[in-house]
Amino acid sequence: MRYPDQFENALIASVNHNGDSDSTGAVTGNLLGAYLGYDAIPEKFKCNLELHDLILQLADSLDSAENE
Repeated sequence: MRYPDQFENALIASVNHNGDSDSTGAVTGNLLGAYLGYDAIPEKFKCNLELHDLILQLADSLDSAENE
């Protein structure tokens, strides 16, 4: 990855190329989101996210299960 610690720059680069840009963007967002964590994702990407609260709830339950 060109921007391993910069969520927004990595996402922009991943969708601005020839080819299957939507899939590349989805994979990039998922990988960097998992790697960098929720707080590294800019608010503008989270504020209108469909099922935002459910996603957070699932992530928290996975984290709790991992720490048991």
